[in-house]
Amino acid sequence: MKEMMPDPFMKASEGSVGLLTKLKEMSIRTCSSGDKKREWCLMSMAVDSGACDNVADPEQLPCAVRETEASRAGSNFASATGEPIPNMGEMMVPMLTREGTMRNMRITAAPVTKPLASVMKIVEAGHMVIFDKTGSYIFNHASGELNVLREEDGNYMLDVWVRPDEDNGVSTFRRQP
Repeated sequence: MKEMMPDPFMKASEGSVGLLTKLKEMSIRTCSSGDKKREWCLMSMAVDSGACDNVADPEQLPCAVRETEASRAGSNFASATGEPIPNMGEMMVPMLTREGTMRNMRITAAPVTKPLASVMKIVEAGHMVIFDKTGSYIFNHASGELNVLREEDGNYMLDVWVRPDEDNGVSTFRRQP
């Protein structure tokens, strides 16, 4: 049986709308401000088919950075110009999608100018990524959820609300299917 592709512009459920309405009423900011207040912030990630990992500047997110083997070893990424970009560790970033689903994303901390969501990592996590002029999105094979991407200056962007870490640095959100 052929899998039916979902309509990329489906409406959010009533529960999602209620959650997003509550978020709108809260004190919010964009993640690019560099101010690590304990508030939700809007993060727009460029969904990049050439990125080997999800990366974001830790100064722009209200999440703790945890040391990894790669960061301890002094590993670097290569920029588009070939310049080294240091791997500073990893962050487990609790986020709310525009469609109203709580998710966690493992993001490598690196001093980059804009957050990148790696298509390879998204696919490894059980999703399909579609880039199309009539509608681009990420489809979750397990849940059937669809996350709509928007186009901005030639990039496909994933908009999510990022929740700050708990005081102990551990998120209370569990990974969704």
